[in-house]
Amino acid sequence: MRYCLSIFYLLLATWLPAQQHDAATGCTDIVYLKGGSVYRGKILENPDNGPLVIQTWSGLTLHLPAAKIRRIVQHCPEASKGGKSSFAPQPYTFRERGWYNATGMSVLAGRSWWNENVTGFSLYNSTGYLFSRWLGVGIGLGVDAYSPYVSQINQATYPVFAEARGYLMAKNMAPFYNLSAGWGFAGGKTNPRPGYVDDWRGGWLLQGRLGYRLGNHFTVFGGLRFQRQDRVWSNTWDQSVGKDRILHRRFEFGLGLLL
Repeated sequence: MRYCLSIFYLLLATWLPAQQHDAATGCTDIVYLKGGSVYRGKILENPDNGPLVIQTWSGLTLHLPAAKIRRIVQHCPEASKGGKSSFAPQPYTFRERGWYNATGMSVLAGRSWWNENVTGFSLYNSTGYLFSRWLGVGIGLGVDAYSPYVSQINQATYPVFAEARGYLMAKNMAPFYNLSAGWGFAGGKTNPRPGYVDDWRGGWLLQGRLGYRLGNHFTVFGGLRFQRQDRVWSNTWDQSVGKDRILHRRFEFGLGLLL
């Protein structure tokens, strides 16, 4: 009898640590590298000066130098106790380095060159490379209408621009900046006045935006837009010609998608 009890206690002592280990494996270790890579799995070794050893979900064992590690997070699933649930915060997984594609739409509010309050619209797409969370550069194109009377009083512009962008915090909701400069092409003629023909031409473009990234893929922003546009007019009655130099100055409010 004593022999059977000894075996029972030995098995019980072996079984209890195993259950604790199984409970612990419900958490996932997430390692973020300074270059932007992210590894998920279970940390096997984490010495003070030596390389960190992690076994990934795929079963691959990696040795990561300490100098390349930006931070380590442990993510645990939802746990219930006493009828109350605790939720672990979502891990920060925004890719801070690599290629990006940004698409957006916005409204352009301000006063027109004929001194009326008008609201236009803008669509754009840009592609570039993030060197770090703080700085990325890219190129883009779009279509802008500075008046609801496109093709009647004003002509749309088609900007081609270079941009710089960056994200100011390593959080899921982070403020960002976006600065752009380029050239807005315009073409076409309008005839809003009897006896006159207006030929629209493009010019330089400057814009600045401040906003928030919501998660990894959505943005909201506001900013200022400056677009030069020339109107070359001709009077068909007396054959006179002239040029009006117009500078559109608009407030911008929009939504964007990051991929």
